[in-house]
Amino acid sequence: GQPLLHLTRPALDGDGTQPAGYGALRFPQSLRPPAKFVTVGVNSDILWVQRVLTDTWGLESPWALISVTGAASTNTIELSTAQLEEFKRGLLACARSSNAWVVTGGTDSGVMGLVGKAMAQQSTDEQGVCLGVTTYGVVRGHEDFDLLQERTGNKGVERVHAYDTHALRRDDRPGPRANLDQNHSHFILVDAGCDASGKFGKEIKLRAMLEDSLCAEADGYAVTSVLLVVSGGPGTLTTVEEVL
Repeated sequence: GQPLLHLTRPALDGDGTQPAGYGALRFPQSLRPPAKFVTVGVNSDILWVQRVLTDTWGLESPWALISVTGAASTNTIELSTAQLEEFKRGLLACARSSNAWVVTGGTDSGVMGLVGKAMAQQSTDEQGVCLGVTTYGVVRGHEDFDLLQERTGNKGVERVHAYDTHALRRDDRPGPRANLDQNHSHFILVDAGCDASGKFGKEIKLRAMLEDSLCAEADGYAVTSVLLVVSGGPGTLTTVEEVL
């Protein structure tokens, strides 16, 4: 059956569940095609989440997986300018040569934004998968995604929502917020309920489970997984612990 029919997320009023959110985000400052997104509950069945990637979005299973974690703020990345450029060149070369998926936390700051800048150097005919797995409640403008869902229901209709990162920086709604990165190709937004609004890190466990599932041996081969850690704090240590 359709993967979306098997996925839910917490209801907006906190009582029960509602269908998973679904659509695409158009970044006005980006030349990339609209980035597809799905919003799922924090305890979702990981096999159905994976099937959104492969069945609903039609992505070919990766030959390798490069998972990047680390500093959430650009100011705390402890690398020189030359080292940052070498990181971007090396990451892009590795993704190109191995047909790898790159997985990050999906926002436009810190190491995630650094990965986005590297992926932006791809030509238009070689744009690979750069997947952001992000806590739904910390994404600037996520309330507008709910309006998108109200119009589409759970029918798999992909409505495109304009996501203007410059305008969203003026968003004064309460709680810590972060913009999604315009150079990611796909997003999984992990909804832990209204009580988790503004709380980072709710996606860590689901992300680790998804990466494990993607790397499980299938079709006669096992997917190679590489974890890159660039600076970071307690959240980074939690991510590493989940992966190990």
